[in-house]
Amino acid sequence: MPPLEVVSHLARGLASRHEDVRVFTLATISAPPFEVEEAVRVFRAGALQLTKAVGVQSAVSPGLFLTALGQLRREPADIIHVHSRFFFSSLVGASLSRMLRLPLVTTLHVGSLEHLPRRHRLPAIAYEQTLGRAIVSASSRVVAVSGHVAEHARRLGAKPGGVSVIENAVDTDEFHPASRRPRRRVRAVFVGRLIENKGPQFLIAAAPAVLAGNPNVEFVFVGDGPLRPRLEEQAKRLGVEARMRFLGLRSDVAEVLRDSDVFVRPSLTEGMSLTVLEAMACGLPVIVTPVGGTPEVVADAVNGCLVPAGNVSALSEALLRLCGDARLRRKLGRSGRALVERQYGWSRVIEANLRVYESALAGPERVPVARAA
Repeated sequence: MPPLEVVSHLARGLASRHEDVRVFTLATISAPPFEVEEAVRVFRAGALQLTKAVGVQSAVSPGLFLTALGQLRREPADIIHVHSRFFFSSLVGASLSRMLRLPLVTTLHVGSLEHLPRRHRLPAIAYEQTLGRAIVSASSRVVAVSGHVAEHARRLGAKPGGVSVIENAVDTDEFHPASRRPRRRVRAVFVGRLIENKGPQFLIAAAPAVLAGNPNVEFVFVGDGPLRPRLEEQAKRLGVEARMRFLGLRSDVAEVLRDSDVFVRPSLTEGMSLTVLEAMACGLPVIVTPVGGTPEVVADAVNGCLVPAGNVSALSEALLRLCGDARLRRKLGRSGRALVERQYGWSRVIEANLRVYESALAGPERVPVARAA
């Protein structure tokens, strides 16, 4: 399914500006088929989960096309906006755009796939070069969440001059620093889907060396996914399961972040991670990999630590350095919070998306590449 937090914030922000917003999505969670959330109408179609069968997050829904088509025929829209080039809902949106002759705006949240494990990389690239490329090239405008993603969009056939960079944003009222409760152990937290390209397996692999150098560290994982059983088995095999806490899906992510000391996201692929921004907004130093648009946000030794993707030794060293130096953690955390406050607010994102819609409605002429300021 699309990045729900981004879609939710954007939809509610547009509705607050008196735009008529309808969201069509898959019923991948326990939720009603229709509801109104802060003036946004949300339609959900039943979905067939394929995640266990294919090993990556995936679902299809034959009913989604019919649900959206019926609604759009009864109440015509001006723009169709899809998120990601990979999800079934994006294929539906692109098909409806063609059938109803509506401008298509596509937001890309991930750039290059070159660091994915081979067994996932090859089929993902095969899809990207066929259906993914078709979605991008059919889009009147493409929104990229980072400069890296924008360059990848152009390689996929985005229209010349039709790419706008609009970085993700954070609700800084919800995600904010707080005094951390004193405790015996330093807490390193991972937040995200438990899938290989987010890198939780590297954090567990780094744990033995970290604990050998600093026995007062514990590891918390927030999120769920097909990799979880393998991660739990990996922790047992390495003898570190006693220091691992798998919390599953949580509605209080901001609180969990505030109660942690270091954020870790050793991803193989990224566009611009919303979770990294949320951790920075909570005043946490972050340990991340220089993939996708992450280096556009995180500066090594300024507001976090950059470690090579897949390099367990470098990850262990960064964790030991931060977990053993509270002053450094505070320094990097303050710098990250200041950057988020200065540059990553939601009002900027909403206004920038409205400008993209206006450009798409104006017609197929070339437009300058835009970056949200």
